[in-house]
Amino acid sequence: SVSGTSITLSATPTSESTFSGWGGQCSGVGNCTVIISANTTITAEFTAVSLPPANTTEWFVSPSGSSQGNGTINNPWDLQTALNNTNKYIKPGNTIYLRGGAYSGNFKTGLMGSSGNSIVIKPYNSESVVVQGGITQENGGYVTYRDFEITASPTVKRVSTQSSSSPTDIPIASGVNLINTNGVKIINLIIHDVVGNGIYVNPQNVNTEIYGNIIFRNGYDAPDRLHSHNLYLQNSSPTLLVKNNILFSAFFYGIQAYGSAAPVLNMTFEDNVVFNNEALVGGVTSAAGIKIRNNISGENGMFRLYYNNKLNQDVEISNNYFYEGLQAFWWDKMTVTNNLFYKDFEVRAQETGDISKYSFNNNTYNYGLP
Repeated sequence: SVSGTSITLSATPTSESTFSGWGGQCSGVGNCTVIISANTTITAEFTAVSLPPANTTEWFVSPSGSSQGNGTINNPWDLQTALNNTNKYIKPGNTIYLRGGAYSGNFKTGLMGSSGNSIVIKPYNSESVVVQGGITQENGGYVTYRDFEITASPTVKRVSTQSSSSPTDIPIASGVNLINTNGVKIINLIIHDVVGNGIYVNPQNVNTEIYGNIIFRNGYDAPDRLHSHNLYLQNSSPTLLVKNNILFSAFFYGIQAYGSAAPVLNMTFEDNVVFNNEALVGGVTSAAGIKIRNNISGENGMFRLYYNNKLNQDVEISNNYFYEGLQAFWWDKMTVTNNLFYKDFEVRAQETGDISKYSFNNNTYNYGLP
């Protein structure tokens, strides 16, 4: 306020804060008044902020966008700003459009849509989008990622000098990393050549869907062995669906559904093509609720439905083509129907020898043998 020849400035400090300058000071909580004499020049610097439009359902991200943008097509955000879980503008049912180009970095989000109103993240107008790094969704959920590419930077090192699943001398990052989410869908992505797993799903995720993706050549080399997989899956929720994907040439497994302590439950693998990689479903814990339906396993694509727990519960194997073959060990209940086993099919019962819950119908065995 102005009074005579003085200008009065008021500020309200927060608890334990101190306000000083312009000829006066105060601390604690309350109003502070600073009097500046006449003929004093005050220089202030202001930054113009363009607020996001009200009630929009479409947001835009660009490789050249910034945190100072407002999410419109003419003033887009950078990708991390759009993904921030503190973003108060993006609502269930909204779409985040990615403009064409390369987005470099390991991005993190906790965005939350709602059941039936997912937040969709996809390219704008079929533009070519490449994420050079990876995306981690931790918490939140009901987000659909679709129709773009994820890979590592072409200059990233993929050989470690350390015999470890967590080396420190190369930048390990999954293409998509899901932790404690609900209802996330990964659709029609191309995920390749990342220094880690193509997709990792931990057991705290609920109702994850992995559909229509092409996933290949993910992982790294180390002195002890090759590491990482195209898919690394764990699950305790009612469903985890892996459908209509093409998986090949990972550094280790094409599919590893495994846990040393984590559960391997209620997983459905349907209409996938797997080759030049084995698939492992099983763990130290007892596997249950496994469905293997309508898949094609090609050359070097053995399916191993076991690890070292000899009390696996139930598995359905139906309408598949197995070129290399399949091994199903130590299941209490097994339904095997309408499959073609070009080479090998091996079954081992649990130690009790009880096979009363085994059913084999309309299968063709050793089709490729003379």
